[in-house]
Amino acid sequence: MITRSIPYRDRDGAWVSVARIEEPYGEGSEPVVTIGSTLKGKPNEPTWVVHVPANLVPQVCAAMLNSLSDAAHIAERRIAWSYKSEEE
Repeated sequence: MITRSIPYRDRDGAWVSVARIEEPYGEGSEPVVTIGSTLKGKPNEPTWVVHVPANLVPQVCAAMLNSLSDAAHIAERRIAWSYKSEEE
């Protein structure tokens, strides 16, 4: 299993870990990418974990990236709305 651990920028001891597991549910099971998070300083022992089937990773990544652009769009609309409200 290859793991990449990414520290949070603004929180000591907090990590997101990503790994590929070839047969997570026993022999013959499909590979998954596991994403874990911990606030306890142990990136190899995440507090919570989600398994994403390897064949869905591209779609999940695209959805994650889209959520960032959606959030930015929503924030821009809120800012524009607040300025508009102040002008009225």
